[in-house]
Amino acid sequence: MSERAQALADQFERANQDFIAAVAALPEERWREPCRDEERLVCAVARHIAEAYQIELDAFAVIAAGEPLKPLALGELHAANARRAGRDATCTPAEVLDLARRNAAQVAAFVRGLTDEQLARSGVYVDVLPSMTLDQLIERILVGHIRGHLKSIEAVTAQ
Repeated sequence: MSERAQALADQFERANQDFIAAVAALPEERWREPCRDEERLVCAVARHIAEAYQIELDAFAVIAAGEPLKPLALGELHAANARRAGRDATCTPAEVLDLARRNAAQVAAFVRGLTDEQLARSGVYVDVLPSMTLDQLIERILVGHIRGHLKSIEAVTAQ
């Protein structure tokens, strides 16, 4: 097992645990409040985080396999997020927690199974970002995505 892969999986699991703790501690009356910086409700941001694990896993698996990845177009990504925000406005904390736990287990197992050679492979995940190695993508996109959105959720609970 790659020590770097293990460390990345641990980092991801800590971020996911922080996310799960924040969602579980969120008072019910705050669940449908807007996140100031997100233009979405807390519930939609939370579901977005949990759902993105699988999307990111699929992309990272392509890079790990040494295959070319068609980058996500930023405009299409924003449009898809806007569509999902409406759909996700009715989700419950229990649904999000279940999705986060299921998807995180798959992602953590995938990351732990990566070799150092796979972690060094590069790809472009979003068309406006530079090419990054898989280990950079895991830290900046997978873990960074959780941490960035989690700040928005925590800001609502701090009000």
